[in-house]
Amino acid sequence: GIFSDRLSKLSEENREVMKVASVIGNRFSVDVLSEVIHRPIFQLAMMLEELETDGILTRSSLMEYAFKHDFIREAVYDSLPHGARKTLHEKVARAIEASPSGRMEEVFNTLAQHWRESGNRKKAIEYLLKSGDRMAADYHYFTALQQYLNAADLVRNSPTADFESLLDIYDSIGNMAILSSKMELGIEKMKLAADLAEEIGDRRRLVNA
Repeated sequence: GIFSDRLSKLSEENREVMKVASVIGNRFSVDVLSEVIHRPIFQLAMMLEELETDGILTRSSLMEYAFKHDFIREAVYDSLPHGARKTLHEKVARAIEASPSGRMEEVFNTLAQHWRESGNRKKAIEYLLKSGDRMAADYHYFTALQQYLNAADLVRNSPTADFESLLDIYDSIGNMAILSSKMELGIEKMKLAADLAEEIGDRRRLVNA
């Protein structure tokens, strides 16, 4: 299509910038882009200005750009082979871990997404739980509940499920469900925790569930 023709006319370096940026997200930090692509910021600045002039990117702030249209980012992202996507998501996650910036609950959520897309289920679960804990501490109980539910899904669907971790997550889900007035869900998860505790012979947890 017309957009594919426009992309094909970009320099190889600018196409590489586009690919990495598409993995970072609709909005992306120049710092993270520089870390992943191994180019100094001053060099990237010139390339990003070219892409802005071409109507592909738009500048959001001093050190942040965004794709001008969502479909542009989606087209570039979809063009990446599956293996390349996973590798880039891991590189992006490591770059963000090395120098996190912004509200930590948002950083945790972003890291969970990148680790999940990279195929690292363990790290994705770790950051979903951190995000949930931070949201709960800030009294955002329903958002915390969603993060705990997502973590439980990943643990449950793991090739070797960690039942101890799942019990802890069910406890958190039950508490957050009640605090966010989702009583039926809370009772359901507490029953699941009790059943699971009984199944693995954890009598102490059975009493507490």
